[in-house]
Amino acid sequence: MSRSIARREDGAASLVTTVIVLLITAIAALYTARHSLAQMVLSTSTARTEEAAAAASAAMDYGLAQFEQAGLPSPIPARVTVPASALSGGSAFYRFCTQDSTPASCVAPAASDQQIKLIATGFSADGQTSKSEEMLLSVDSLFDTYPNIPLILRGTSSMAINGNVTVINNIDNTTIWTPANVANFNGQFETRIAVDGLTGQVSSRKASGNNFFVGPDIIFNDTTLGGAQPRCAGASAHGQDPDGDCGPG
Repeated sequence: MSRSIARREDGAASLVTTVIVLLITAIAALYTARHSLAQMVLSTSTARTEEAAAAASAAMDYGLAQFEQAGLPSPIPARVTVPASALSGGSAFYRFCTQDSTPASCVAPAASDQQIKLIATGFSADGQTSKSEEMLLSVDSLFDTYPNIPLILRGTSSMAINGNVTVINNIDNTTIWTPANVANFNGQFETRIAVDGLTGQVSSRKASGNNFFVGPDIIFNDTTLGGAQPRCAGASAHGQDPDGDCGPG
């Protein structure tokens, strides 16, 4: 009788031990599965974020290139979709907004605004994640008028001008500065300066061969410029030649 009870107690103890081991194993498996799921979700989220950020960066480059080539479009579109060929994945668009705008609230700039904001927004391929980039742009030209330094040609070769060139300087009326002989230029040129208060007046011109005339706006046959250092380009034209080795100023 006692043996039978002892066997039953041993069996019960073994069953309890087995259940505990199975329970611990199940808990460990559940924790591992949950951790793996969390890692997978995190990895997917990171991939989406990186894809959206890359699309936003590509949209910024694309929009900036379009602005540099053509300026601010008129009329200003609400948004411009970036072609898929310009992206490595996902989708994107860019907008021209006032300088105080945000990605969440873009206000169209006025034609008179001197500064605008370019906002580019990229999305992951599934559209679940978005990223934006912003850049302030100046609508004004870099120059209020034409540059006030001449076209400086250091070489003495006849190839110094090879093609059709128009040089305009309405500020100090010096258009071309060269050590070469203007008569030897292969190309055709025309210069325009201010005369008697009128800007853009023709001063010098070469049409072909010996058919040319040179006005007071061109400095030529200047042998000191032939060996001038690159740093001298423009220095003497502004009177900034402390060493006196950049040719006439």
